[in-house]
Amino acid sequence: MGVLLGECGVLVRGFRARASWRDGGPYRARGVYDAPPSAPAAAHGMPVTTGARLLALIGLFDVAGTIASGWFTDRFDSRVLLTTYYALRGLSLFLLPQLFAGSLKPPILAFVIFYGLDWVATVPPTVALCRRHFGADAPIVFGWVLACHQVGAALAVSAAGLARDHFGNYDLAWYAVGSLCLVAVLLCLALRRRPAVVVMGD
Repeated sequence: MGVLLGECGVLVRGFRARASWRDGGPYRARGVYDAPPSAPAAAHGMPVTTGARLLALIGLFDVAGTIASGWFTDRFDSRVLLTTYYALRGLSLFLLPQLFAGSLKPPILAFVIFYGLDWVATVPPTVALCRRHFGADAPIVFGWVLACHQVGAALAVSAAGLARDHFGNYDLAWYAVGSLCLVAVLLCLALRRRPAVVVMGD
């Protein structure tokens, strides 16, 4: 019970802190555009098995992208990395509706490779910023940020499905989430560099 109360206390402090919203805000929004493109690919006439292979390819490049992002995070400013990741992701999502076709072609393959590299690349710099601002409480703060991320993903998939039912395609959903990426860029630009919180044992 004491552990639960402690984590809830960190949650309250995190929500009150501007740094939490600026550090975790982009990642919370990230859940809204985390839905993979396999279902929309099928809606454009691509075989379901091909869409599933594209999703697997995203997962494969996701591993490489996350490892590379961790390497970058150790050497470069996390704010700059997040700004770059979200800006490029937003631009790619604005282009995505024009890339879908009834068969696998180079443009959609290029998107899948890029999206895989970028998909979870935001995690290492986000964790680094949480650690810098919240010290020993960083894992708990990031855990709550991740929970918000999952809620955002669930809401986004539902909204995308409603848009598909109403408009007959997913284009509006892609443009909406691309716009949210630009909001994430603005949140990253609003972050201020500050000295790291000292963690006992470092």
